[in-house]
Amino acid sequence: MLIGNLYVGSPAQRAGLQPGDLLLDIDGIPPHSAQDALGRIASRQPGSNVLLRGMRGGRMFEVRAQVGERPRSG
Repeated sequence: MLIGNLYVGSPAQRAGLQPGDLLLDIDGIPPHSAQDALGRIASRQPGSNVLLRGMRGGRMFEVRAQVGERPRSG
């Protein structure tokens, strides 16, 4: 799954993800879509960690991100 953009200050951005990164898996399971990835992360308790593996510029990387609370809209 290609990361298009990130919210400034989001847990993903703080973990080091960047637009253009290719997200390969979340805790070892490949996401089927952006909605799948968001849903899996949203199902975790705020404060828990997820292991994200990806590729940037042809190089593999992995980062841990701390799950935060999703901002309320409106």
